[in-house]
Amino acid sequence: MSKVYVCPICGYTYDPDKEGIPFEELPSSWVCPWCKAPKALFEERSLEPEPEEQHTVQPVKEEIRPLNYLEAAVLCSNLARGCEKQYLFEEADHFNALAAHFEKLEPVPTEGTVTLMKECLQEDLTHYQPALRQEAQAAKDRGVLRALTWQEKVTMLLESLLLRYETEGETMLEGVPIYVCSICGFIYVGDDVPEICPVCKVPGWKLTKIEGANYIKVKRFR
Repeated sequence: MSKVYVCPICGYTYDPDKEGIPFEELPSSWVCPWCKAPKALFEERSLEPEPEEQHTVQPVKEEIRPLNYLEAAVLCSNLARGCEKQYLFEEADHFNALAAHFEKLEPVPTEGTVTLMKECLQEDLTHYQPALRQEAQAAKDRGVLRALTWQEKVTMLLESLLLRYETEGETMLEGVPIYVCSICGFIYVGDDVPEICPVCKVPGWKLTKIEGANYIKVKRFR
């Protein structure tokens, strides 16, 4: 039975029969041609259609807890962006001011930053996103489900970038431009910016080049 290998971030499909090289023989440094996701993330799939799974949705009840300063900053930043899309620029300025205020109150980690980020991303993938997806499915909220799909793909890509950073260190970013999609948060490291965002499919001009301190700020607000 023929197999193909699919990128979980952008959907690029590697077909060994068409490419002429077995997927296993590709070097470990090989990356997705569209979004640069690493080879290790690719999922093996059969060309035969798989039967649909039946899911029973169980509403998830989470204990409500107060937001920390960084979470409040992220919330205000997202609300500001929503206001901008509705041309409510005065309201957006207020939310941005609140985001900046909360960001200053958040203690800056002094050690274990990469490890901490990896733990947060894993918790997001294994706990929070599945819980939110169950709630959205129960409510039949297609908009939230679409946003969660984007978020899951971006989170997986962030995790792969952190793993790469652990290996390569600061040399990974030396002289290499970084672009962030203003819609879904997709991060692209490289010169050849894709014509469309591999995650949310908006035009490539919506990927904004990030430099210097602004890169740190964007990473914290995604």
